Amino acid sequence: DSLVLLAVFVPALLITREREAGTLEHLFVTPIRPIEMIIGKGLLAFSVAYVGFLGMLGLLAFHFRIPFHGSMGLLIGLTGFYILVEMGWGLLISTVAQTQGQSLMGAYILCVVEIILSGRVLPVEFMPRLTQVVSVVMPNRHFTAILRGIMLKEYVLADLWPQVIALGVLGILLYTAAAIRLRKRM
Repeated sequence: DSLVLLAVFVPALLITREREAGTLEHLFVTPIRPIEMIIGKGLLAFSVAYVGFLGMLGLLAFHFRIPFHGSMGLLIGLTGFYILVEMGWGLLISTVAQTQGQSLMGAYILCVVEIILSGRVLPVEFMPRLTQVVSVVMPNRHFTAILRGIMLKEYVLADLWPQVIALGVLGILLYTAAAIRLRKRM
């Protein structure tokens, strides 16, 4: 759950911090496009979240000796993909919020909802139908299925295509929405 926090909170603050510092306008007059600015700002957030994940994975494997049955390489690769998608929510929040406080509150609320709807607290199939539908737009739901599949059931990539495709579609939608919101601000 700390992975979702890192992947959403850090990007949520990136553009908002620039706006509060008054340097966002300086970025707008440069020749970079909104999507390039989002990618540039997102590299830091990705690095922080990914290093955090690798640290947690190491702690689980070596300190707690949690059994791992699937492909470590597949898990590491799909986690990077998941972080990129999850960052889209944080970047979208940062284009909507006016202050860092609003960004933090929006990211916090989103993370709590994502954790609840991910299927970790209560299996998705036991949730009310409307809640199940809403949970489809939460990247954490799809990553939870990937994590369980790889670690517990030794799934390979062919078994995980529905989740990978869902994450890809969410990523495209989130980054597109963030770029459109940022362009409107310009």
